[in-house]
Order: sequence, then C-alpha cells, then structure tokens
Amino acid sequence: MPEEATETEIDSDTLSILLTVVPSLPVPTAVPSPAGIDAAARVRIYSAVVAALLDKQSPPYVYISPYIGQGEHLDEPDQNSPLPQDLLSMLPSTGGNPVYEISDFSAVIGDLEGGGQVKNDGVFITLGPITNDPPSGDAAAVRASIYRKVGDAQGYLFHLQRGPSGWRVLDSKQEWLDG
Repeated sequence: MPEEATETEIDSDTLSILLTVVPSLPVPTAVPSPAGIDAAARVRIYSAVVAALLDKQSPPYVYISPYIGQGEHLDEPDQNSPLPQDLLSMLPSTGGNPVYEISDFSAVIGDLEGGGQVKNDGVFITLGPITNDPPSGDAAAVRASIYRKVGDAQGYLFHLQRGPSGWRVLDSKQEWLDG
C-alpha cells in the first residue's frame, strides 16, 4: 500500500507550484491622447504648461514627476502613464538654467518632518492628463501642480489653444493652495 502524503509534503508541493508561477505585470503604456492630439502635440502642451507654471519664477532646479498625476492634488502617480520622453528637450532654458530633471517626488524632497523642501532650492512639478476642453483637436486642458516645501504648493487648471505658431496657454485658474 502506498504511503499517504503528509500535510507537510502537500504544503511543500503546493508551495513549489506557487513559487514557479510568474505573475504577469502590467506594461507601462502611454496615456491615450484626446482626439486630434498626437504625441508631438502632447510634448508641446506639457512644455507650455511647465513654462506657465514657472512664469515669474526662476528656480535653479525643476524636477518633474515621470508619471501623469491623478487625484485631487495630482499626488497619485499613475505608473502606467509615463510623461512623453521628449518633454525635457522641449522645455525652455537659458544658459542651462533652470536644470530640468525627471524624478520621483520621494527622491527630491527633504525629510517631511523637517519641512520637506525640494533639494537644490528647486520645485517639483506634477502634470495631469490632457483632456479636450472643449471637445476639439485645437483645445486642451491640463491640471498641474507645483511644490516647493510643506505648506508651499499650488494646483492649477490650464486651458490651451492650438494656433498657427503652436500650442499656447489661454488662461489658468488656481484650484487649490497648500499654504
């Protein structure tokens, strides 16, 4: 008569099967563009929004989240929605200033209990998804936020229009203030 399997042998066999199963992880894909807005237009739109956020400011460093932000304050990075790769090359810079870098929030801020200031006296920008507002390939809306330190952050909604010379910001509205 064959011996019955012990509970330990069964658990070991089950564990072996489970350890060999490799979960399928989601592959990051670009955020679907709204109607009439291709990849090149996304880069130009985000570039215009970053320039508008920095208007009348000149931080030495500008860190930008690598992912599209979700949530009320855009503080939930969607790791399946990366920013366009060509964005950094399209951002305005004079004589190498400011220095732009794509980086995670946690990598560029100091200890939150100590004020959470962005390193190198810089700012951290998060960009939201591009939407058609109003529904047209020539109009877009983007939410964006800028963070300097704990208690010094703002969120805006930008409306953009495509014209003969490209995308330009028509207006912006502050949606929230942490300060």
